[in-house]
Formats: sequence, C-alpha cells, structure tokens
Amino acid sequence: MVTLVHHDYHAKNLLIQKNGGIMPIDWSLAYLSPHLGDLYCLIREAQALAGLSREEVNAAYQDVSNIDIGQLNWQISVGGLCWLIKTLRWLVYGGTEIIPGSEAWIPDLMSDVEKLVEEIRA
Repeated sequence: MVTLVHHDYHAKNLLIQKNGGIMPIDWSLAYLSPHLGDLYCLIREAQALAGLSREEVNAAYQDVSNIDIGQLNWQISVGGLCWLIKTLRWLVYGGTEIIPGSEAWIPDLMSDVEKLVEEIRA
C-alpha cells in the first residue's frame, strides 16, 4: 500500500489545534512510498520527548490500523531505514551547508542504520 510520507514528521512540524487535533506542517520533503518512515520518526520523538516506548506507540497505531504486529515492526524498520538513507543523502549533498553543525549528526544516523539493518535481518 502506498501512502503519503511527510519525511520530517517531528514535533517541530506538528501544530496542536484549538480543537485538540494535530496538524502537520512543512510538507516540502513529502513523497509517496509503501513504508512507515513517519511512524519511525514519531516513535523516536515519543521516546525522546515523552519517554514512551516503541511498543506503546506501536500498540496505539495497531489499535487504529489492525495491522499484524510483525508486519508493523517490519514496516517501521524499513521505513526508518528509508528515512535514514534519504536524510543522509540530503546531508551529504548539501544539507550540511544549509544547517551548520549538522555534519555531527552523521555518525549517529549511521549507527541507527546499522541497528535497523540488524532488526530487518532478524
């Protein structure tokens, strides 16, 4: 199934509306893809900002999507890998000039790539 991927689905790009809804902004990097890269990013934000585990976010998503947990985990890992590769490519081909200091992100992003490749292989 192909879905619209925001590709920068982080707290800084989510506005809380008066009615309690959430509206994503800054769609400049969006594209169509058959993976859940945005959910990977949302999980990382939930872990860092709210202390939620991947399992807690997965359970909430699974409640509304009815997707098999094994398939969900695979989709998140593949989506995360796609997100990381696209982000690393952006950094290498000019992103580090746009965001000073962003070259320091590369080693951590590469470590995340290694972890996701191991998850997918398992």
